[in-house]
Amino acid sequence: SRDKRLFNIFLTEQGRERALELERDRPDFAGLFLSPLTEEEKEQLLELLRKLIAGQDAEERELDGDF
Repeated sequence: SRDKRLFNIFLTEQGRERALELERDRPDFAGLFLSPLTEEEKEQLLELLRKLIAGQDAEERELDGDF
C-alpha cells in the first residue's frame, strides 16, 4: 500500500470457467477438510482465525500510520 503501484490482472475464458468450478467445489472441500473436528472445535478454530485476522488488520493500520 505504500508504493501505490497498481496491477490489473484478467482471467482468460478458460480461467473464468476454472474459477467457477473451484467456487462450486469449495463448500464440499471445506466440509471434508473440517469433518474431523467437533462443532466446538470448529467454533474454536473460527475464533482463532478471527483473532489472527484482527491482528493482521491492526498491524497493517499501524504500518500505514492510521494509529
